[in-house]
Amino acid sequence: MRFLLLLFTTGLACAGFSSVLAAPIPTGPIHTANSRFRIPFRFDAAEMRRLGAREIRLFVSEDRGRTWKHAQSVAPNAGRFDHQAPHDGEFWFSVRTVDARGKLHPAQATMTAGLKVAVDTTEPLFNLAFEQDGPGRALLHWSVSDLNLDHSKLEIEYIRATDTRWQRVDVASQPTGQKTISIPQGGRVAVRGSAVDQASNVARAQAQVQIAPARDAAPSPNVPDFSQPVATDTLGRGMSLSGQFPSPAPAAGPTSPWNPFARTPSAPRSTASGRTPKTASHETPRFRDLPLAVVSPQPQPAQQSLISDTPAGRPKIARGRYVSRSNGLDPIAPTGRYRAVNAHKFHIAYKLDEVGPSGVSVVEMFITQDEGKRWWKYGTDTDRQSPFEIQVPADGVYGFSLRVRSGAGISEAPPQPGEPPEIRTLVDATPPKVELLPLQQGQGPTSNNVRIRWRASDDNLIDKPVALFYAVKIDGPWIPITGWTENVGAHIWSVGPAVPAQIFVRLSVRDIAGNVTQVETPQPVIVDLSRPSARIVDVEADNGRPQR
Repeated sequence: MRFLLLLFTTGLACAGFSSVLAAPIPTGPIHTANSRFRIPFRFDAAEMRRLGAREIRLFVSEDRGRTWKHAQSVAPNAGRFDHQAPHDGEFWFSVRTVDARGKLHPAQATMTAGLKVAVDTTEPLFNLAFEQDGPGRALLHWSVSDLNLDHSKLEIEYIRATDTRWQRVDVASQPTGQKTISIPQGGRVAVRGSAVDQASNVARAQAQVQIAPARDAAPSPNVPDFSQPVATDTLGRGMSLSGQFPSPAPAAGPTSPWNPFARTPSAPRSTASGRTPKTASHETPRFRDLPLAVVSPQPQPAQQSLISDTPAGRPKIARGRYVSRSNGLDPIAPTGRYRAVNAHKFHIAYKLDEVGPSGVSVVEMFITQDEGKRWWKYGTDTDRQSPFEIQVPADGVYGFSLRVRSGAGISEAPPQPGEPPEIRTLVDATPPKVELLPLQQGQGPTSNNVRIRWRASDDNLIDKPVALFYAVKIDGPWIPITGWTENVGAHIWSVGPAVPAQIFVRLSVRDIAGNVTQVETPQPVIVDLSRPSARIVDVEADNGRPQR
């Protein structure tokens, strides 16, 4: 039988369904933000009559064609399937015709995908930070994270309070980066941006900052004694760092006209899908425990304070070549007012501006751990070329400011007490602490449900830090159960018939610095979906003779 999957370009259809674009020979998935969609089909009517076709069957694969399951059957004249995806992910579809004798057409055992659909209901994670980079300059940081990001649709623009038109920032389609914007006259500046994934989910972010005019940058003539702290504790004892850092406020929806300088209350946070989380019903399903391992990282040593109240306690910070501690994921930074790194050694990039004919003789870095109440001279960059190599002794929040001395000995004064740092860095080299609790399988009508429970803690967890996977072998391949989701402590997994009876389960948890902790079950877990039955075969008297 010959099938032709039609091209549909209509928007949302009735009953909450969305028509998807289908192609006869798909090379890549069609992305949609709807978990419910229609799959139309057209057929050769004469061929259907010849076969005496009774029904059309839809088969679906959630593991890229390795296994298939029968999802739905419709009459030949139905013209479409209405499909509900159980979760985000990539789904492959294939169709078969059942003839009058109950045989499938095409008859070959191997199925070929006639349609691939990537369901993505989660908007990109978009962080936007805007801060003063010195008088007359603003420093913009952005970071976008999404598995299906459309890089060509990333847009960021800024506007000054005196302007009437937004100005585009050239981000070169890069999901992570920073730009210095010149604002010589100073004043309040607003920035806004939008990121779109291939399923047309949109994330928006905005920020504003007050910039000092460039003419206010005249250096102070005093030169401090570098044997003492550059900034003394004139504002009292150093503040206690709790490890909790503010996240950027959720972006407001578009308005016309939009006044970025108007004071408006923050919008309440919501889930990425925009839906309120469902609460449990009054009837609690029964579950039985399955054995599972409990794993957590080794305890970390207590954090040290970098800054001392006495000159004798001046920090001894090692200098050395930066060594990457990448775990395979890009660090997620910036976040709010901070840049986040997951190593005690890192780089700070800088750019030299307005260099005179005498050149540059010294590039100095100053460090603070209390928002500028006290400052220390960290050291000098010997090659006077970006980046500046930094090493700190422990996790924490550190502030940095840079000073440059010309060949003629002219330089801006070192940072003074109460002066905020030019950049703040959250150093978090500690992975999340994760505990995977015993799996539980439902009983009775919920026997195909498996409840996965966990505990995850970290001072700097990202908004959606948890992902679940399963595999037939401990070395993979690992198939997603969920995408990145909220840390709610439990997930009910509806296990389909294509999932093997013995599986391994993996829990991944990440923080904003890119640290990831993964926990797998050391032994396969048995998920038994069979329902044993019995039938009476005979009746026998006590004397052992069959009864008639």
